[in-house]
Amino acid sequence: MKNFYRTYKHYTKFDKKVAHSLAEFVIPRYYQIVLDFVSFIVYRWDINVRMSTIIGFVGGGGIGFLLQQNINLLNYRAASAQMFATAIVVASMDYISSVLREKYV
Repeated sequence: MKNFYRTYKHYTKFDKKVAHSLAEFVIPRYYQIVLDFVSFIVYRWDINVRMSTIIGFVGGGGIGFLLQQNINLLNYRAASAQMFATAIVVASMDYISSVLREKYV
């Protein structure tokens, strides 16, 4: 939330020399703010997907907990399927975020 506010504050500084009307002020800044917001949201989304496995593995629940449980129970087939699924999700997230950043940022 703090980064969103900083971005908004940075781009909404009013410069009387440049903007002669409200439309000249709002429209360019709207696109700048939206692009920064989209970039930050995609970045946080990517981090959250990666960290969910690690947090779960150390006791926070989720897929990391299931992975640790299957390893401790010597159920390597299920553990390897979970690791493979996690790797596929992370790789696809990297690809999606790079496409979105190229297209919009």
